[in-house]
Amino acid sequence: MVYNYMTSLNTDKFEFPILINFSIFAMLVLISSYDLITFYLSIEMQSLCLYILAAFKKTSRFSTEAGIKYFVLGALSSSLLLFGMSLIYGFSGSTNLADITMYLIGNSNHNVVVPLTLNLGFLFLLIGFLFKITAVPFHV
Repeated sequence: MVYNYMTSLNTDKFEFPILINFSIFAMLVLISSYDLITFYLSIEMQSLCLYILAAFKKTSRFSTEAGIKYFVLGALSSSLLLFGMSLIYGFSGSTNLADITMYLIGNSNHNVVVPLTLNLGFLFLLIGFLFKITAVPFHV
């Protein structure tokens, strides 16, 4: 598919399939991540490849505009993701998803109310992730 697309553009730049492969690799790392740091790094690696691919046609004004807009929205969503992760780490004391789960289960067994700030951390994490994948209503 990439070869046919590149032929239709009349270009033979070798970076295009490499960026697509890096993006796919980052997606595979994302679905197998077991830690918030790995989760964030894989999302950023995938996003950086897609920023470049969005602005790949250097002669097109629309392509450059799309790349810049995508980068700015990506920076906003990254800040929300990092803020949510820092709140989660601050209250659970770990970035490992299994340890965070054990912290939440341990608090629910002792009838301890989960702090509002931890819930806010999960909310920021969810909003940042939905921005990254441009889900409804964050796609506008």
